Amino acid sequence: MIGAVFEGKERAKSMATYQMILGISPAIGPLIGGIIGSISGYTGAFDFAAVSALLILIAAIFILTETKPFKRSV
Repeated sequence: MIGAVFEGKERAKSMATYQMILGISPAIGPLIGGIIGSISGYTGAFDFAAVSALLILIAAIFILTETKPFKRSV
């Protein structure tokens, strides 16, 4: 997706940010999950994950454009 959305130096910067998030998330995820779980119980963490995934899906549908060329089959 990054390759389809960004070009040149912006692509490199976006890939670096993406890799940084992938590196930090195993440390931050349990911390955030623990905070959410302590506030709303263990199901709250799953509710948060489900709502987050749904919001990301909606954003992807409406923000990202299709990059695959359309081919008409005969």
